[in-house]
Amino acid sequence: MTDVDPVGESAAPGAGGTPVLQSVLVSEARRIAVIDGQLLEVGDRVRGLVVKRIGDADVLLDGPGGTVALRLLPGVDRRATGARVTKTMKMAKP
Repeated sequence: MTDVDPVGESAAPGAGGTPVLQSVLVSEARRIAVIDGQLLEVGDRVRGLVVKRIGDADVLLDGPGGTVALRLLPGVDRRATGARVTKTMKMAKP
């Protein structure tokens, strides 16, 4: 598996380098990843790679060269800090 750090010149959406994970949207009904400005679900393709899994802060892509892991904020530990969420927003169903 290739671990991707989306920092640098190749991180610009649409650039010739590795795809860039810009956001992950999660609802009870579905998960959407925003990669290079495109809204993608599991099974969709971006730059010849297939979206295999969408996590809370990461996406796995499969392609001819193997598996590529994209992460939001690489190196940041996303453990709970004790803060409480007072209001949640739900994504509209299509």
